[in-house]
Parts: sequence; structure tokens; C-alpha cells
Amino acid sequence: MNKVFKSQEELKKELDSQFKLLKVLTEQYDKGDVIIGKSIATSIRVLVHDTDDSRSLLGQLNFKNRKFFDTACPDIFPVPGKIQRIGSFCGLVSIGSVNNEQTYIPYLDEAPVKKFGFVNFDEFWNRIIFIDNNKNSFTRKEIVLAIANQDGGAHVDPKIEKKYKELSRENSLGWKASLDGKIWNDSCGSELAAVRQIAHELLRTFEIEYPYKKMVTGDAGFILGGMGFIISNTTDVNSITDYLVNKKKIGPNKKCLCGSGQKYKKCHGKYGWI
Repeated sequence: MNKVFKSQEELKKELDSQFKLLKVLTEQYDKGDVIIGKSIATSIRVLVHDTDDSRSLLGQLNFKNRKFFDTACPDIFPVPGKIQRIGSFCGLVSIGSVNNEQTYIPYLDEAPVKKFGFVNFDEFWNRIIFIDNNKNSFTRKEIVLAIANQDGGAHVDPKIEKKYKELSRENSLGWKASLDGKIWNDSCGSELAAVRQIAHELLRTFEIEYPYKKMVTGDAGFILGGMGFIISNTTDVNSITDYLVNKKKIGPNKKCLCGSGQKYKKCHGKYGWI
């Protein structure tokens, strides 16, 4: 079968279609159909994932060399003699009670650490967003590809990776909640909430006019965010804060960190994002 190359204009039209699809899927997720997260993962894979045999849509358009919007809370790496993380770590999602069920909720534009940044694609794609109670770590790439390639996004494999099974089926992040003070239930859906947040980051990266999105909490009885605990033997709160949060600032008339070439105040700075 003879094949011909698509023109750049055709690829750009396809990119517009893919982002329209992503917005439709995320809107459906936000209405409560969280299973649509599997299709969101597949759409993200089409946009960004390159293999030896195929190139992503953003790769074909040479758009992966720009900065990507990163909303992940910083992992608390151990600092000998000062800071130690205990338990699991959640970088992209909160936990809450929605419709009497304990579930993971994507932050969207309401992440607890308001120091969003722009990073190179490799850093974005390979940043650790989860560490579970079994000390397994998960990157954006691992979550998206596990769902898309193994767990029903585009393909159902007879086998899935053990650590992904523990995360998605056994709540290896370990967060539980009780509504009556007696029965403690496992929270579920961390992997689907994560891909919803990743989709938000991509839309925020490539659509400057994308509207501000509040976390969808419904009738949530409680919301917990920035999940992770630390033990520190220092009482110097400022030193801990300096370690956890990068305080780099950008002036309103400086070029935006996203690489658009626009002034920060006319680009991502409109909402105070850094």
C-alpha cells in the first residue's frame, strides 16, 4: 500500500481536532463519568508519546520543544538530618468524599502549591507524580501508557504491570476515608484522576485562552490536597518552605516562561501562574 506524507496544514488541523476531542472528554469526566479517563489517556498518548516506530502528533509538528505547564506538587525528597518523607506521595490529585464515595480528585487550577512552572517535555513526561506505600514510583508517562496500552484505553492486555495493578485495583497509595467513623474504605481512581489532570496541563500549555478550571468537588464532604507527610528535626519553617517551593518569580513585562514569546502579564500571568 502506497503512503504519502500529510502536509503541515493537515497535521495542524488534526492537532486542533485532537484538542477539541480532549476538551470533550475532560468535560465528560468532570460531569462524573470518570471511566472516560481511559479515553483521555489514549488521546494524550496520540499527542505526546513517541516510539521507535511512530511519532506523536506534537512531535511531527516539532511542538515538543516548547515548555510544558506543570502543576505537580513537589515530591519531598529526603534531606539527611533534616527532612524525611513518610508514607505515600500524591503530586497531581487530592482526595475527597463525592456522592458518599471516597475518591481521588484532579486539582485542575486549584493545586495547593501555587507555584506552577514550565518545564521541558522530558522533565514533564518523566516527573514522578505518585509514590505508593510499597515505595513504587509512577511518572506521567507510566500512568498514561499503562492505561492506554494495557488497561482498556486503546488495548486490553491479558497482563498488566504488578505495581500498576496495586495502584489501580488495591489503592496502594493507601488513602482511606470513613464517613461514619467506623468503616474505612479504600479510595479509588487515582490513575484516572491523574490523566484528567495531565490533560488539563496539556490544554493549558497549548491554549492560552483556556478558561480557569476549578476543582470539581460536587457535594464533597471533605477535600485533602498536597498529600504527603514529612518528619523534620528542624524548627526553621523558612528553610523547609524554601526547600519545598521554588520561589523564583518573573516580572510582568518579562517573556513568559512557556516560550510563547509574549509578555508574562499577557500570557499565563493573567491568572497569576508562574
